[in-house]
Amino acid sequence: MEPIEKLTHLIEFIQNRYKLEVSNLEKYSFTLDFEGEANTYKLKCNWEEEYLNFFITPFATSARSEQCFSSLSKYLIKANSNMEWVYFSIRSDGVPELNSYLPLAGLSEQTIERVLAYLLYYGDKHYFNVLNLANNENAKISDLSID
Repeated sequence: MEPIEKLTHLIEFIQNRYKLEVSNLEKYSFTLDFEGEANTYKLKCNWEEEYLNFFITPFATSARSEQCFSSLSKYLIKANSNMEWVYFSIRSDGVPELNSYLPLAGLSEQTIERVLAYLLYYGDKHYFNVLNLANNENAKISDLSID
């Protein structure tokens, strides 16, 4: 596997490996529609000075109430403790995101494959729970047992 040292190489790799089309291409960012089992995710990529940031935003809707926000926040904190390579956050407007930051130093195609696999795996695993918690104060969710 080759190292990835430029955004153009990353785009070529993703297009060839995953047969995905890049949209909203800007100087240092782009968007992909990434098909999961639970949802089609808007995967955004930012090539920063020292990091590559992949994030699914919005992951779900913002919480409808303070109680929903509290339940959702607790769930995301617990989910984060059981995940590798990716983590949940909540934007300032209350919208949940699923993120990964990778250092550009030593970035490889294998690393990209791994982080995209984790984003998709954890996205599908948590999508319905996050959606339910954000929208229903009486939401019943599946257990967050460690894989």
